[in-house]
This record gives sequence, structure tokens and C-alpha cells, in this order.
Amino acid sequence: PKPPNPVRGEVVLGEGEVDWPEILRILRGAGYDGWLVVERNSSKTREDDARIAVARLKSMLQKA
Repeated sequence: PKPPNPVRGEVVLGEGEVDWPEILRILRGAGYDGWLVVERNSSKTREDDARIAVARLKSMLQKA
């Protein structure tokens, strides 16, 4: 696990404290097959950050 980030705020999916692979395993185990939405609000590079987040999320979903 990554050490906690002392600076709170919005980060690109996969760079924060959330254990996304575990969350995705839980969702899949519960039978969830609905939408997953990537949102990025407070960055100067929102579109690039969103593309990175979607790519990471897709990779994690393949492994979940």
C-alpha cells in the first residue's frame, strides 16, 4: 500500500489512497455491472487526467 498523502485533494485515479482494485473486486462480487464514471474537476490537465484514469480503470477491471 502507498503511504497516506499528507496533502488532501483530488488526484488522478490510482494515485490516491483508495484501494481501487479491492473496490472493483467487491463490486464485481456483488454482481454490479453498471456504469463507472471518471470525473476530474480541479486540475489544469483535466482531459489528460481523465484519459489516464480511464486507462487505469480499464486495466484494473481486466484484473478484477
